[in-house]
Amino acid sequence: MTPIDRSHLPTDPAVLQQLVLGLLDERDAQARQVARLQHWLTKLLRARYGPQRERVDEHQLFLFAAAAMAAHRDGPPPDASAGLKRPPCGGSVAPPTYSVLSADLRIW
Repeated sequence: MTPIDRSHLPTDPAVLQQLVLGLLDERDAQARQVARLQHWLTKLLRARYGPQRERVDEHQLFLFAAAAMAAHRDGPPPDASAGLKRPPCGGSVAPPTYSVLSADLRIW
């Protein structure tokens, strides 16, 4: 597209519509080019560094802790060994241990 002289813009509505349509087409072409380049960059980074791991927001962990503490306040924690099965090799599995957060670690 030819450069637009900002000091001498056309006043004819048909010419202005054509100008806007041309600018929109140019913008769409640039958006497609950016998406294509981002796709290639993602592929190259994945090939170089492997797949991207999921990131966890640190504030999200507080939500899980708050929900666990609220559930613990409502009643005792469920028996951890109730759903465990012995491994096929015949070895034993120790049940997971739960610890209660001390009062100074509470967030509310």
